[in-house]
Amino acid sequence: MKQSFFRQLYPQNFIIAHPLKGVLILFLFSFLFTVLYHPLDTHEGYSLSFEITMLFYALGIAVSALGGIYLLRLVPFFNVNKPWTFGRELLAIFVLVFLMGTVVFLLAFFIEEPAITTRWNLETFLDSFLRTSFIALIPFLYFTSINLKVFFDRANINQESQEERDSAQRRKIDISSKLKRESLEFYEDELQFAMSDGNYVVFYLFRDGKLRKVPIRNSISNIEKQLSEYPMLLRCHRAYIVNVEQVTKRKGNSLGYRLTMSHASEEIPVSRSRIYEFDKLFKD
Repeated sequence: MKQSFFRQLYPQNFIIAHPLKGVLILFLFSFLFTVLYHPLDTHEGYSLSFEITMLFYALGIAVSALGGIYLLRLVPFFNVNKPWTFGRELLAIFVLVFLMGTVVFLLAFFIEEPAITTRWNLETFLDSFLRTSFIALIPFLYFTSINLKVFFDRANINQESQEERDSAQRRKIDISSKLKRESLEFYEDELQFAMSDGNYVVFYLFRDGKLRKVPIRNSISNIEKQLSEYPMLLRCHRAYIVNVEQVTKRKGNSLGYRLTMSHASEEIPVSRSRIYEFDKLFKD
């Protein structure tokens, strides 16, 4: 069964894995980003300069993140001894951002202009949460995104492993020639048929979406002996060896057959003396 996307193993976010270094990065980013870009109409606090206001908010974000990370480690679901998954990664970030947003909301009661009755409402809380999320999420998402490559690496590994398994299951055939330096290697399922042509046997191999003809200096009888351990590669005629598994259609009668191949236009003859052996192997 295919493993759920959210349950797949995933490298832990740098900020969560290394709280002190991570929170320092979070603090510096939050402070510098707000001071330099003034996002979301950020403004100075009551009787404080803009820079000092942002410094306090950045400290609030950093301290709440640090405390939140250590608190998460006390929760069995986020225990460091458990395998870290992509789902845990996203949930941990959401919890931390929610905590940071809450702290920023509460911190504003001391930094902003005194107005408890107008600030203590859901709209103001959501505003604090969204502003905090916009700024504080960026470092978290950065460290999460750089680890996304593990999904592609894992997919490539799985594909390569599958290809290796497929190759291992496919039987490779080595054909020797009467010429010392000549030989032929192919997988059993690549062979459509082999045909005698004078002093050569021509192998018709379907590779990479194309039918290829490869001549080998040898006799069809010698090739038949070399293929004796492959029962589906049948000598069907004095001049032909056919891969029965690649036959898609047969026509004819007790006097002989004509075979249609999966990837070759030429019809392959089956002599009367070979009909019985062919019928034992061929499945309509």
